[in-house]
Amino acid sequence: MQHHHRSQLKQKNKPFKSSGPSKKAIKKANSGRVELKNAPGASSTSKGRAERINKARQALTEQRRKTLNARRGLDASCAPRLCVLMKITRSASLAQAKVLLREKNSEEMQDGAGNDMMTVQLENASQRLTAIDAPADPLMLMDVMIVTDVVLLVIDAQEEVDAKSQHMINLIKAYGIPPTIIAVLQNFSESAGPKHESPIKVWGAKLKNMFNRDVKVFGGSTVDRLSVRRHLSNVSIPVRPSWSNRSSVLAENLQIQDDGQSKDALIGITGYVRNASLNVNKLFHIPSFGTYQASHVVIHGDPHRIGKGGKEIGGAEDEKTVIPDQEEQESLMMEHEVDEMDQEQTWPTEEEMQGKKKVKKVPKGTGSYQAAWYVDNDDEYEGSDGETGDENEDEGDHESQESDEESEQEILEDEDEDEDDQDMQDDDHDQEKEMEEFLRLKKEAKENEMFPDEIDVPLDSKVPARTRFQKYRGVKSLRSSPWDPNENLPRDYAKISHFKNANASKARALADAKVAGIDVGSYVTLWLRVPREQLESTASYCRDVMESHKALVVVGLLKYENNMTVMNCSIDRFKEDGDVIKGKDSLILVCGMRRMEVQPIYSEQKNNRWS
Repeated sequence: MQHHHRSQLKQKNKPFKSSGPSKKAIKKANSGRVELKNAPGASSTSKGRAERINKARQALTEQRRKTLNARRGLDASCAPRLCVLMKITRSASLAQAKVLLREKNSEEMQDGAGNDMMTVQLENASQRLTAIDAPADPLMLMDVMIVTDVVLLVIDAQEEVDAKSQHMINLIKAYGIPPTIIAVLQNFSESAGPKHESPIKVWGAKLKNMFNRDVKVFGGSTVDRLSVRRHLSNVSIPVRPSWSNRSSVLAENLQIQDDGQSKDALIGITGYVRNASLNVNKLFHIPSFGTYQASHVVIHGDPHRIGKGGKEIGGAEDEKTVIPDQEEQESLMMEHEVDEMDQEQTWPTEEEMQGKKKVKKVPKGTGSYQAAWYVDNDDEYEGSDGETGDENEDEGDHESQESDEESEQEILEDEDEDEDDQDMQDDDHDQEKEMEEFLRLKKEAKENEMFPDEIDVPLDSKVPARTRFQKYRGVKSLRSSPWDPNENLPRDYAKISHFKNANASKARALADAKVAGIDVGSYVTLWLRVPREQLESTASYCRDVMESHKALVVVGLLKYENNMTVMNCSIDRFKEDGDVIKGKDSLILVCGMRRMEVQPIYSEQKNNRWS
């Protein structure tokens, strides 16, 4: 039987597709009636499945476009990208690096005060960039890193990274460096021949090892001008989780208002809102100085115009003032008031409240301490001579004082006889005592280095061990013995804030930070209330920072961040840092935007393992 294969040449005609019924067919079907597009009472959201899918796809595409534009800085509401120029070799020139950022044969859009801040327009009239020199002060450099989007390293190809620049790099790496880093080489030429490696590749490998990430390296020639500008325009800026919930403003202008009559003066800081929306009801912190409340915020039009024909993008044409709500504005109180009567179990008597001294009748020879234990009763414990405890005590003190005077005179007479002999012996033993003291201190230092957590009480010590350690409490087991964490705490602990659940409090603070405020990218003037007694010092500090570093940054605080509490933390040291740091040495503790001068006590953290 022959096997027949299925034919592959079967003809398939294309079916007729119509976009819809013709006008004649519609007129005939409706007999002259016209169907309403939106009938009364009918739901306008009742759509077909294909239309719903198409609408969802369009919304997703639009959201992706907005997210990408926001990362690239192309959104109309975005502030100009902030690029910090940082030289890491001695002969590198920041002025030559700024020439690469400017468009050829044109001037920058607008300069700040001096040559330290410059705003330029990048490629295709769609992006703006603000360039600022990296401050030489380490604390000011950390302030700038809060609002920085791109770090541009300026390098002389013929030199190596100097020690000061390496220290600054370690500092910003520990504090939090922006993820976008590029480098520009100066004073270099491409080597010819296969045996010589390009300086761009050499420095690319060095910077990758230094920052643990790929760093784009450009040559400082005119040819690379467009490459640098194009890269800065198209590079995506990731969101920084540590600062994405805190609004910040980099000051471009500083104003002070004082009418001499009101209780508080005003300091105005003008700049772009960055990182997060600005809530006028929150507190605002100036690093290294203090925390203040906002009086009001003025929203201006964007002064940095971009686009063809001077078209302005972003910002409002008319000024708008935002005033905080007095009921919702956070308080400046850091410490809680101590209640003197908290947990008080006794109530003072009327005589104690009036301050009168109560006299009791006690047996003869009773001291003041024993007299406090006797019950106040006129019929009991009367002395034979009717004398009180205080009078008897005065007599006893008088007798003991006379006996002490007599014994003191006898001792002084004996000392006068041996005074000459003692003077001769003192000179002989001075050198021996100094040597013994030196050896003792050296031995104690060596033992303290070998056994830092142990305390030795010598057997021949004049102070017994029970007296030496009477302020400590012995427990049978550190794991199972009951222990009250609030037992015998210092009085200052009553002023701090206690959190029952720290994670829940953190979640509430982060949720509260998402409340809508002044949009990111708005050009505003933030007016802060400053007490009159602090106006001179605050204004002087802000002026000095603006004139010398151009790095005055104001950061908004989250809820609870102004409250004082206790925090334990673990620290690590850089391998390059070889300085000896002793316990209770004065250090500057940097925690986010806050700085505190502390004298820490160190302890070894083993985590149940040998170290």
